[in-house]
Amino acid sequence: MSRRSRQAFTLIELLVVIAIIAVLIGLLLPAVQKVREAGYKTRCMNNIKQMVLALHAFEADRGYFPPGIGAVGDANIQKPGAPRLTVLAHPSVPGNVPNNPFTVPRAMRVASWHTWILPYMEQSALFDKMPQTNNGSPPGWVDWTKVADVDQYMCPSDPRYKDYYVSSRPITDYAGVAGTNISVNGTNGNRTGDGMLFWRSRVRHADVPDGAANTAIVVERPASVNYGEWGWWHTTMSVDGINGPVGGDNWYDADVLVGAAERVNQTSIGMSCSPPNVAGPADGYLPVYRRPGPAGPDGGGGSACDYLRPFSIHPGGAQWGFTDGSVKFIPYQSSQAGRKMIINICTRAGGETDGDTSIIP
Repeated sequence: MSRRSRQAFTLIELLVVIAIIAVLIGLLLPAVQKVREAGYKTRCMNNIKQMVLALHAFEADRGYFPPGIGAVGDANIQKPGAPRLTVLAHPSVPGNVPNNPFTVPRAMRVASWHTWILPYMEQSALFDKMPQTNNGSPPGWVDWTKVADVDQYMCPSDPRYKDYYVSSRPITDYAGVAGTNISVNGTNGNRTGDGMLFWRSRVRHADVPDGAANTAIVVERPASVNYGEWGWWHTTMSVDGINGPVGGDNWYDADVLVGAAERVNQTSIGMSCSPPNVAGPADGYLPVYRRPGPAGPDGGGGSACDYLRPFSIHPGGAQWGFTDGSVKFIPYQSSQAGRKMIINICTRAGGETDGDTSIIP
């Protein structure tokens, strides 16, 4: 009885099979990545939707949207176009520094809009865990560790999705829309106040004559490239009653807020940002709304200056949450009309008509 021999694969045949498999993987991988990014983009849109609905729930309870950064219940409200609102600490606190640009009543809790909407984001336990005043609290919350994250404050497309800047400084990919810009002339200068969320703001639905559907309130703006140097949503100040906030002002507005046409002379630090990286006088300070340079090793934009403007890690544009509760993906704009449209949607009372925002998909 004869036995038939079984011939093995030759080296050439094996290499051909490997090459075919490699080609198939090469063809399949971009499709898989595209599907994954589509899923991330949808989750990111849902994050913004939840934040806008939480802002509405806060407004329904209080009668106004939370301050972009400030204290809820503060009797002092920032007026648009006015110098940065100052108020001394409580007279009973010894050693007050007159005219300190940031001192607030010691018993009042200064926090970002992200913090104020936590109870409406199914994060009441985290909110209740935080100290509710600035009295004696350190810059980082006691017992607040990396596990105290809020997934909805990070876009899943960001490679730093589960990353933090030290243990008590969680970062966010979403900023409140402050208006044309945060400030027109420096850290302690005039606050523009023409958006929905800004320093010591108290905006109501009645304060939006442009219409809620035409006015943005939240936009994508990933934390800066330098491992969360900018973009801390936990951005409270600690008032010691003697020297004002511990560590000074430090331009905390920019951590959680962004304007349409931010420019370098609004900040207390140069950051080597200059036109065309930020809005400049040559084109009338129109917004810079475009894709940033290549991402750094830890994600974010290509430069620490990118925190000065809206953008996203998604290709082609960013997602914007509007005051009516809608979320829209707006492509990057390079034309003068398109960049002016970005200002139109960032301001709540600019007098624009529907035609002025017609570029929005």
